Amino acid sequence: MQRPSQGYLVNNQNQWQFRPGYKNNNSTIDLPNFNQNFYTLISTFQLFPGHQPFKRVHQARASYQLGRIVARHVSATSLTTNKAPTLLQHAKMNPNDKQVWDSAYAEEYLGLKNLPAWITITESEYQQNKYKYGTLLPTMAISTIKYNEVGLPKRAKYRIVALGNLDPHVWTKADCFAPVMSLKEVRLITALAIKYKCILQSGDFKQAFVQSILPQDEMYVLRPPPGCPLTPSNNNKNLYFKWDNYNIT
Repeated sequence: MQRPSQGYLVNNQNQWQFRPGYKNNNSTIDLPNFNQNFYTLISTFQLFPGHQPFKRVHQARASYQLGRIVARHVSATSLTTNKAPTLLQHAKMNPNDKQVWDSAYAEEYLGLKNLPAWITITESEYQQNKYKYGTLLPTMAISTIKYNEVGLPKRAKYRIVALGNLDPHVWTKADCFAPVMSLKEVRLITALAIKYKCILQSGDFKQAFVQSILPQDEMYVLRPPPGCPLTPSNNNKNLYFKWDNYNIT
């Protein structure tokens, strides 16, 4: 059907069908394996028992589709060891584990590059503008294994982080902000959801790079993490990550 329709179920020679409307001469829609798929049709909001207004149907289906949005990730189920490595340890791994962790790092590296959270510059470009860019800020790649609800490895994950403790800029505690909800806000939203009988759902951003627009007088150049497999070995073509006031995400 192109749009939701009210109607009723018909059992014709042990074959279930749905008849839109309430006239007996309306065309029916076959429901194959209805006995086995009954609960699935209800849980996916393809079928609503009882009378439901169209607004309720659209809201339920939209909420369900939004809740099914997931990001791709690198599976950790085939790893032979549950020890998270450093980039420098990749070469010492067996081929299977190396492929998994190389893919996990590429997921993080290329994902941030495509946001775009940074642009890349070469060694020569940095040297030509060193007076403007300032001191290189090092980065590190942190690997971790995510586990499912029963404690089995689920995802191999990397995070590229800047060593902000080595930032030459002068900052005060009041200048730093963290976009994290407080416990009071979580309780308030939970209370509202319970009051209005809403279904609580949670989500996670696979990659987020907020507040990327910097002041005109600030510019950062970061060195790729030690052992970065996506950085050319030739020092003259070495890639650096550059953040400036032109980066918008």
